[in-house]
Amino acid sequence: MEEKEEPKARNARVDRENRIMRYQGIFKTIMEEQDRSAERIEDGIDFKSITLDGGVKISYVEHGVTAKSIESEDKPRDQLRLALEYLVYHWTDEIGNKLYLEKGVARAPKKLKLKYDRKTGMLTHYAISGVETIDGDVSYTWFQSMWLPIYERESEILEKIFDEAWLYIKGIRKEENLFKPEGEEE
Repeated sequence: MEEKEEPKARNARVDRENRIMRYQGIFKTIMEEQDRSAERIEDGIDFKSITLDGGVKISYVEHGVTAKSIESEDKPRDQLRLALEYLVYHWTDEIGNKLYLEKGVARAPKKLKLKYDRKTGMLTHYAISGVETIDGDVSYTWFQSMWLPIYERESEILEKIFDEAWLYIKGIRKEENLFKPEGEEE
């Protein structure tokens, strides 16, 4: 005799499968974006953090010397927001927390921090934080990862995030007066 799946369990399974398909679609779309890593690397940009909190704030070091930060009050482009969401999904999936997807937990990334090796200057780790809700509840819980190592898949996702952030820095993703130097008041 075949066991019937409980409606609640079936809905959770279908929801999880839909989320997985959505994130796989997002990643495919993100990977199809033009690769700008050669231009970005030529500019000598090392990202320190990317924050999405209503707007976009990007902290970076230029040519290993000058620390800079830019801020936009405009909402982040979908490409940047979705790439960060995919990184959160990937991290959640990698650590075996499929339970989060099954329980209806939605994570919205707010900040990506990056760590470089002091001797080689190579990017070695990332940490991501943000808010999560359970089944669309209006209350939010803060989540934060520990420093996570960067493997091939994370590297691919981070490259796309960096390309998008680089476009903000270059002014390609802004309107005329969205960006103001840090410390300058309007």
